[in-house]
Amino acid sequence: MSDEINVVGIVAHNSKNYIHEVFSAYRNNEVVVPLKDSSLDSEGNFDGLDFVRIVEPGSEGGWLDSADVFDGGEGIAQISFTSGTTGKPKGIVLTHANLRDVVDRLKNVMGLDERISEYIGVPVYHSFGFGRVRSCLAVGGRAYIPHKGFDLLEIANLLGADKINAISMVPTLCRLVLDQDKLIGTLGEKVLWIEIGSQYMSRSEKERMKVLFPNAKIVQHYGLTEASRSSFLDISETSGEALESVGMALGSVEIGISTEGNIKIKGAHVARQKLTDRGLVSLVDEEGWLTTNDRGYLKDGYLYFQGRSDDVINCGGIKIFPEYVEREIRKRTSINKGIAVAKVKDQLRGEGILVAIESHLGEHVLDVKNQVKDVLNNINVQAGTALHFEIVDHLPSTDTGKIKRKILSENFENRQIFNDPISANENDASENLVEIIKGVFNTDDVRPSDSFISLGGDSLSYVVASVAIEKFLGFLPENWESLTFSEIEKIKFQGSDDGSQEGVKKKVVLFIALTVLFLICGELFLQLRSQIKHGRSVFNRAFSESTVVYNENVGAKTYRPLLERYDDTGNIVFSTNSLGLRSPEIDSILRNDELRIAIVGSSTVAFSSNNESMLSQLLQDRLYQVHHGTVSVINGGIEGLDLKSIGKITRGLIFPQNPSAIVIYTGMNNISKLCRDNLSTASQRSALPSLGLPDWALTREMIRKNTTFLTEQKTRNPGLLNPSSIDLSEYGLEYERLVQDIVAEGIEPVLMTNARVYSNVSDNVQSSYLKDALYYYYCFDGDDLIAVGDEFNDQIRRIAQKYDLTLIDLAKEMPGGKKFFESGSHFNENGRHYVADKIFTALKFMN
Repeated sequence: MSDEINVVGIVAHNSKNYIHEVFSAYRNNEVVVPLKDSSLDSEGNFDGLDFVRIVEPGSEGGWLDSADVFDGGEGIAQISFTSGTTGKPKGIVLTHANLRDVVDRLKNVMGLDERISEYIGVPVYHSFGFGRVRSCLAVGGRAYIPHKGFDLLEIANLLGADKINAISMVPTLCRLVLDQDKLIGTLGEKVLWIEIGSQYMSRSEKERMKVLFPNAKIVQHYGLTEASRSSFLDISETSGEALESVGMALGSVEIGISTEGNIKIKGAHVARQKLTDRGLVSLVDEEGWLTTNDRGYLKDGYLYFQGRSDDVINCGGIKIFPEYVEREIRKRTSINKGIAVAKVKDQLRGEGILVAIESHLGEHVLDVKNQVKDVLNNINVQAGTALHFEIVDHLPSTDTGKIKRKILSENFENRQIFNDPISANENDASENLVEIIKGVFNTDDVRPSDSFISLGGDSLSYVVASVAIEKFLGFLPENWESLTFSEIEKIKFQGSDDGSQEGVKKKVVLFIALTVLFLICGELFLQLRSQIKHGRSVFNRAFSESTVVYNENVGAKTYRPLLERYDDTGNIVFSTNSLGLRSPEIDSILRNDELRIAIVGSSTVAFSSNNESMLSQLLQDRLYQVHHGTVSVINGGIEGLDLKSIGKITRGLIFPQNPSAIVIYTGMNNISKLCRDNLSTASQRSALPSLGLPDWALTREMIRKNTTFLTEQKTRNPGLLNPSSIDLSEYGLEYERLVQDIVAEGIEPVLMTNARVYSNVSDNVQSSYLKDALYYYYCFDGDDLIAVGDEFNDQIRRIAQKYDLTLIDLAKEMPGGKKFFESGSHFNENGRHYVADKIFTALKFMN
């Protein structure tokens, strides 16, 4: 850009200080760049921009009046960086003429005059809020920027005191107002102007806004950063079907639809250029049209917004608009928020449908599932296994309430799902107050020891939280806002006590009965979960079925061949081929263009909630990026295998498949084998007694696993194994024999050391991870378990160095903790992606 342009970076705060700094820069003929923070490291592409200064404005709310107005200048006013779907954010170059045109049309459409005193309910550093401030001040009115963001109680108070007569808000906030309409009541008659942002609102919602604010000029706009307020819908003067639209073009603005169905915009308000890493690039065509990434259609001059093009779901050739499905759900249910639709990958239909439901809507989940299926049936979509439902704590959204669908999709595909999360949460959501409060505050950082006051709740969340707690308890206790959530839960479950002996007896009997019932239900739940997750439970005994079988030809355990297991939505979550491997069927003939790789090991290799998210499948997806032929990654992981059995699987089942490389990840079973072989059960680490339950009872294992810390040795138990007394030479020889055999077959071995959840973490969390791991490796204390794991990994490093082999040293490189691990040595979804990237990189640079 020109050297004559002075660029000022102003950190975006929703405050009057921010407005003052912007207007000051305009008066100095400076170009404003709104920043997320004072660091420029992650903002966008600033090549060609020389900042004369970076300003961190104050965060003071309050009133702005016409004395603060800036009527405008010439040339470039600001460069707004908006995040794209790929690559670096792009800077939209907005001129003073662009901004003036928006203000002029707003004044005319809404009939603004000097009486306006507006509550700015949206961030002033976005085009919506900034345009509202400028419009109010331009007609001699004033604008109020709330100190803590949109606060419905504050709005009611300001209306009651005749200090405001206008409100600006996005549809998400409109729904909050409609949900709590009693707070507004007759005060709504005092509102003269309302502008609503460009997200979808239904006809019925707009009609309710007209009733609640009978004297207001209510206008909704459609626009984007490049073309703010391209259409206007005068809700107060519109009725019928047109209320489903986002209005029509007014003034110098023109709106059209491209041949691909995308919305086109033309007018004085449209930005002409954007700043990219290639410099300034035109946003418009030769005729001045800006083609957006939004889908829509025109009818009788009204624009109907359908959604963003990159959000459209192509399910089996039928295009589905997420906004349409959400709109239909709102029409059919009483739910106005907390549900979002996004697209996910689907092997059969190309793209599938994800319906994310916030956890506080637990009681509505079944109804939502049925309504979604009915909506899809009405548009001839038989989604089948391509339809997914997921409970989330909160939906990712922008600070103006727009759903970030791409993040929903990415989170779903990266998250490990063992069973149907809907089933797991249908009952839990209404019985767990902390989960409900998480939904109220849209945060995961809520603990039982917190209270409404300690979380810093405002007046709007006060209303929502009080309704939720009253529904949870059946009444609203006094001073509930100062009670911790655990104290509120106790109120629900403690009941009343008349102090009589008979009452005590009844309570004891009831307690015993409920305890027995709880244990039975808990055991049934654990058995069902184990059956779904691992294919193992007491039901296997009843039906003589097991997931793992002994292969006599190989001399080791494999999975049961040709096994398929489904979740309750009909999705296959576990399947094996004819060899008993958790892989697709393998062609005995290697194609000329085929790249064939194998990963061998134990449960860590096999561990996954479904076949699509296995480590082998994630690696295969990456290899397809660089290999133009067929790619096959064989999963040779079988749970419970030690190194010797891994060798048998490799020689008996993997060698005949002719892979070009074999990745070895032995896991930790050889350490637990040390405990079984060298330590009697009498000296095992003890836990709480398990009520004499039979050995098949999973409750017994759960109690032992989760109570080892209560009887953990505080000093070294002489009955435990000492790492210095363990001879690992046999392990090293066995590993070396396997490597030699792989090389002899003309196959390239890739070695990996074993990563652990308690490695590469801070000392203050390591002990908690170790306590969980010690249940499985009970013959060691924490320090010795780390030491013996390091010795096993040293054997692998020694062999890699001896034979000059590729080594992926996960033990040193991979961070520990719950970000990448499901348990002591099992990776979660993030962990498998991390390891797949490591293997992919190693394979790329081997050749």
